[in-house]
Amino acid sequence: MVRIGLFGGVSAAVGGATVDVGPAKCQTVLAVLALSAGSVVPVPRLVELVWGDDPPRTAGKTVQSYVVRLRKALGPDSIVRTGAGYRLAVAADAVDVARFRRRLDVGDVQAALTEWTGTPLAGLDAQALTPMVDGLVEQWLGAVEADLEHRVGTDAQAAIGPLTELTASHPLREGLWALLMTALYRVGRQADALAAYQKARRQLVEQLGIEPGPRLHDLESLILGHDERLHGSGHRILPVGDGNLPVRLGRLIGRDEDLGVVAGALAESPVVTLVGPGGIGKTRLALAAAQLSDGAAWLVELADIASPGDVPRLVADTLEVKESSGRTLTQSIVAALRSRPALLVLDNCEHVIDGAAGLAHAIAERCPSVRVLATSRESLGIGGEQLVEVAPLDPAGPGAELFNERARRSR
Repeated sequence: MVRIGLFGGVSAAVGGATVDVGPAKCQTVLAVLALSAGSVVPVPRLVELVWGDDPPRTAGKTVQSYVVRLRKALGPDSIVRTGAGYRLAVAADAVDVARFRRRLDVGDVQAALTEWTGTPLAGLDAQALTPMVDGLVEQWLGAVEADLEHRVGTDAQAAIGPLTELTASHPLREGLWALLMTALYRVGRQADALAAYQKARRQLVEQLGIEPGPRLHDLESLILGHDERLHGSGHRILPVGDGNLPVRLGRLIGRDEDLGVVAGALAESPVVTLVGPGGIGKTRLALAAAQLSDGAAWLVELADIASPGDVPRLVADTLEVKESSGRTLTQSIVAALRSRPALLVLDNCEHVIDGAAGLAHAIAERCPSVRVLATSRESLGIGGEQLVEVAPLDPAGPGAELFNERARRSR
């Protein structure tokens, strides 16, 4: 069985025995094919990634000779010529980077971190591959941060050492500083926690000319005020604020039984969708249910967007989540919400159903402490979704009361 390693340098093994994968340029060819394992990489693209903007005139033939050498090392069927390109034909889990990415995608952070054995492509001078390497490093840092969030929540003292080292290596990552401040405070070192904030602020001002963002600023205020939330069981401290529900919602008329049904559904299912015709009262019921939820509750009104692809952007803007390097916007949202109880209300999903369904599915799979409450004229159609049908009010009772209430408001 062929195994290819890109972390800590390019290496390969066949049947458990390490094989020689040639000089640096040959290793780069293997790295390019391994990063796209299973897909065809055109020869011009290979040449561009191996030699950059100044390839030799014989680059195409040189690539061919490298492929011949790699086939001798890995096996004659390991690299397949398809049209004007080459494809690395190995098992899906043969490449350590592929395993790392797959385990991150399913939310298994611990398993992903075991795959990381060093900086990708270490020792290779392949400038054209720098963006890919930077993206992998960013994903690794995100996984490390998620792991340390858990450790801060369970053993703050043990997390201080790794966080101190990481903030020194990556001084512009505010998330790491926030975790270090929280860990220091939880073990009774308030002064050191505040000193960490000042050090983070100095790094940001000196290197970027900016002040710390709301997360660090709010965390400093919580530390100064000895806020009880800093001693809670949650691992993430104020990642996206405390919610945005309207302060005054007015009375919920005739929906007490429905409210109980929604609360029960949210306790059982990661995604609950209130379905019914327009104007039936789905939004008002969803907001009333959100007021009863534990943790932060966020309302995202989708009525004003036209494309399903705009759903992640609107949600990110509402949560004040920025897209991270190496992550899609949906993955950045998932990272911000993971490990903290929260409720996301997606209102008026019917005209952007695919976008709402995709985001809700990602959150349901990777954020065990988060619930999605959607309102729509139809189901999102995803696994784990529970539907609650919102029926009209009795016109002789609550319906008449609601009508009179709205009439008084209009006057």
